[in-house]
Amino acid sequence: MTRVIHTRAIIAAIVATGLLAGCGGQDGPAGQDGASAQDEAAGQGGIFDFSSPTMGPAEEIVVEIPEGLKEAMGPDGENLFLQRATLTAYELDGAQNCAVRIDLEWAPGADELIASSSSSDDGPNYGFALGYVYHHPLSELSPDGEGPGNFFIADDYSHAVRVNDCAASPMDDDNSSALDFKFLRDGDMTDGAEIDFTVMKDGSITIVDSDVEDFVRDSNGDWVAD
Repeated sequence: MTRVIHTRAIIAAIVATGLLAGCGGQDGPAGQDGASAQDEAAGQGGIFDFSSPTMGPAEEIVVEIPEGLKEAMGPDGENLFLQRATLTAYELDGAQNCAVRIDLEWAPGADELIASSSSSDDGPNYGFALGYVYHHPLSELSPDGEGPGNFFIADDYSHAVRVNDCAASPMDDDNSSALDFKFLRDGDMTDGAEIDFTVMKDGSITIVDSDVEDFVRDSNGDWVAD
């Protein structure tokens, strides 16, 4: 009888140990997977809505002005030129230059707003609406990025390409580029929000900094005047 009891005790101990090991094994990898998923999500792109200052690195980042900010801006929010911009890498030859393609989704009525601004005396200045005083037709962009300038816009203004030195690291703000979300106020193109972004040779894009003029988010996440 004693041997049977001992055997049963041993079996019970083995089973209990196995169950505990199994639980530990599930919790361990699950925890690791969860952490990995969080780390991966932190490095992925998505929609950047100015609720945090940075995003990336990622293959694609969509930047937009959130509805809450538009509402807080009042009439200025209704006069924004750009509604959404999608950033992806634009491949160039050589190792010196890198580029980002910016697909542009203009706000309703943006054409009329841009044409009526004081910056468009010589014609609609879509480049300045994005923060670039000077821009060139996309047809002038050379395969290696060398050429007359560093900002090129398609004839239909549906997208642009920004050429800059390749970033040495995702947060290399010495080689960052800017994109503005301006609005029309009293006939002038006025600063609304801005992002600074980098692109590396592998095509990864990072928003290294951002700013919203005159507005901040409070502790509840609502946009209020600064």
